[in-house]
Amino acid sequence: MVPIDTEKDTLIRKLSEQYAQNIIDLGEYERMIEYLTKIETKHEIATLNKIIQEKDTKDKHPLDLGKGPEGETHITVLSWSSSSVKSVNGSIGKYVSVFGANRIIIDHLPLGKTILQVSSVCGLTEIMVAKNIKIINKAIPLCSGIFTSGEGNTACDDVPELYITGSVLFGNITIIRT
Repeated sequence: MVPIDTEKDTLIRKLSEQYAQNIIDLGEYERMIEYLTKIETKHEIATLNKIIQEKDTKDKHPLDLGKGPEGETHITVLSWSSSSVKSVNGSIGKYVSVFGANRIIIDHLPLGKTILQVSSVCGLTEIMVAKNIKIINKAIPLCSGIFTSGEGNTACDDVPELYITGSVLFGNITIIRT
């Protein structure tokens, strides 16, 4: 079994390589290093390693990082982020929160199905959705909760549909109708 300090050193080298290759910016590099220094369990290391590997597998031009046909990937580690989003090819993107919070504001979606992928580990994801959008929640809570406030106008079949997928571990997703 590899000691945690050795695994931390490996992750620090990977993060340094990603920063040197412009895969991540300085702010994200510093947040990830700060989080890494506070890690105490193998589970936390595995979670951070997965996030780092996802960034490594992206074969993108440095000026187009995080973007693709499925939308953007937003990672929040020990911080808070707020985004007004738009659908790109039927997807809003992927939002990951590790000991942090994401606020996702959805005012308008095209007709049809739009997917929002959410992952939260000891974090909060707040999704603010217009009342004219039908919500289909497929996210899986593990030792956490998914909360919805307000009612939407879903009586009509000709409305945009938001499919929320992903998982939440020791955190929560809150859906607020605006």
